[in-house]
Amino acid sequence: MKDKIKKIGKWSSLPAIVLLAVLFAYNGILNPGFFKKTTFFTFLLSSTPMVCIVIGVCTCKIVGGIDISLGNLLSLINVTMAYLFSSTDMAAPLIILIGLLIGLGGGLLNGICIGVLRVNPLLATFATSSVYWGLALWIMPTPGGYGVPRELISFVNRTHFGILPTAVIALAILVILWLVYMKSIYGISIYGIGGNEQSAYVSGMNVAQGKVLAHVFGGFCAFVGGLVATGLIASGDPNIGTEFSLKAVTAVVIGGVALSGGEGDVWGALAGGFFLSTILIAIISSKVPTFAQNFANYSIMLCGLVLAVVIKLGAEYYRTRAKRKQSEEVRP
Repeated sequence: MKDKIKKIGKWSSLPAIVLLAVLFAYNGILNPGFFKKTTFFTFLLSSTPMVCIVIGVCTCKIVGGIDISLGNLLSLINVTMAYLFSSTDMAAPLIILIGLLIGLGGGLLNGICIGVLRVNPLLATFATSSVYWGLALWIMPTPGGYGVPRELISFVNRTHFGILPTAVIALAILVILWLVYMKSIYGISIYGIGGNEQSAYVSGMNVAQGKVLAHVFGGFCAFVGGLVATGLIASGDPNIGTEFSLKAVTAVVIGGVALSGGEGDVWGALAGGFFLSTILIAIISSKVPTFAQNFANYSIMLCGLVLAVVIKLGAEYYRTRAKRKQSEEVRP
């Protein structure tokens, strides 16, 4: 029992989960209707596009890189599908397939630049982010594309079997894929590459392949988020994902993913993503004046980020101290 408690205490995702639980409790006290079925499911749906990006960024961060282009890749997928739905007679499944190919292609481009060409991840994804955003603005300079099929809108906003909103299904698909992949030898190599790239290379791991696959998965996450966003707003918006990438980086750090890579998991990323999504609801419930809401929002984000980092550093300090004490006891 003590070993299980210690293991939970060392879990990198624990601070984010605790922060999310505290914020949920705060919202529940100030706004009792927050946990009503319809209200809570609407919250999950509206949060899903950004949380999808958080999962993608989490994977890229674990492998030792970063991807700040996924938000604008989501925007490109959204406006492309909205434009095709509105301006062509193409079948809906074909348009969705095109959106999937854009997501995978964008992730592959990032992966090749970083894993094969060895361009700095921040510079590479900053460049591709600008390209994706520019293409989104070229396709649809202003929000539009109101020909999204009713079937897609209905599917995205539907609650299946009375208990499963589409948002949960979308996130569950990504989480299951993440868990299956991370249990495989390729997932294990991602942690090895993120922990120490040089050692991973010497031990025979395919570093380039690991980085490419991580970014391709990030592109798939952008596709899922873009599909949900298209059904959610029933149109296209070239700016819909502009802020998602940087918020996602904040969320994964709050979620316990190491900035250097090699540590963290999807549960902390999910908790960090929903923590950021819940902040605005908490601010509105607290009746903060409109002109001060942005200040309050980013202040809470900063506090959450600092608190998560401090807790992690404290845990590492006590872990190191315990190991040192143990080694001293072993000495004659």
